Amino acid sequence: MIDIIVPCFNTEQKFLIRLFSSILCQTIVDECNVILVNDASDNEHFETYEVMSEIYNNLGLKMTLLTLEKNSGPATARQFGIDNSHSEFIAFADSDDVFHSPNALEILKSCMNDNIDIVSGGFIEIISNEETSIHNNDDTIWLFSKLFRRSFLEENNIRFTEGRRANEDSEFNFIARFYTDRIAYVDDISYEWRHDNENSIASHDNRFYTMDQSFIGMCEIVIDIDKKYGDEFRDKVDKLIINRMIHAYYGCVIASALYPEFVEQSMYYAHKLYHYCWKKFDKEIINDNFRIITLNKFNKTNMPIPYMSFPQFLEFFEKHEFHEEDIVEIQKKLWNDEELKPMFENNIKSGSVPQDYYD
Repeated sequence: MIDIIVPCFNTEQKFLIRLFSSILCQTIVDECNVILVNDASDNEHFETYEVMSEIYNNLGLKMTLLTLEKNSGPATARQFGIDNSHSEFIAFADSDDVFHSPNALEILKSCMNDNIDIVSGGFIEIISNEETSIHNNDDTIWLFSKLFRRSFLEENNIRFTEGRRANEDSEFNFIARFYTDRIAYVDDISYEWRHDNENSIASHDNRFYTMDQSFIGMCEIVIDIDKKYGDEFRDKVDKLIINRMIHAYYGCVIASALYPEFVEQSMYYAHKLYHYCWKKFDKEIINDNFRIITLNKFNKTNMPIPYMSFPQFLEFFEKHEFHEEDIVEIQKKLWNDEELKPMFENNIKSGSVPQDYYD
């Protein structure tokens, strides 16, 4: 049996119908349990969840509705779903996405033999009618199109971090990969990550959420992982640090080019990641993992990143100090920006950050 964990916060009925119908159509629907976790949605949406659960149960899709009393974010909701379900295997779905084909879950499950802990398939990201992106089966960032053995997670105490609201899926995947190399890779596309929900966190306001929360979350989880798992999994953690530091560089570049209001915040967290994790690596390792990139000059910001190759980016942090109190002033400036206020208000409304986050 497969427990499909689905966190929900004020999800519209049309998206629930789309997801649940894609599960109802699965060739192994009799082996599927949908665990719908209501992350303290408002009463109107909770009533919708109840109605949908009853309808689809009557249609033959086994569904369980769980409710959190306080909005806590996707990490807490997913873990609550895991802790209150019992099937041998676990899959995850977002409430506004869809399984790609009727045999998607059957294909994943067919690869889950006694010597496998994780099955990883490909998924398609549907950004618009004209723009799509294929994510290969070796993805370690998202939970989409993956199947986990419950006993493997429980025996190694692999859990979502309570209250984590950004990159919680990446953290879960990274830690799971520390504990096993018994992974089966499936070439088929089994899941669709869709961006047509305008109220979703990742889609709102031209995806400003990505720069506000996701970049910060990525830097913070790498530091937390190094503290918790560095001694036990030194080689794997070091590879993760190198990989994520390169992504921090890209994050600063994107901020410089497209979101200049977030440049200082991005630089601060990249600097924090650098000084905690990166300084121990020498130039030879840098050269082995990253080719020098020269960037064109951008006119939208005076920050230095647009002019830097990756080695220059690292040298910049050696020469410039960013202090803990700096981020407080930077965030105050951002949160008082009239153009950004709608985004921050939506982050609170959508549950991506706690109610008092911007106080």
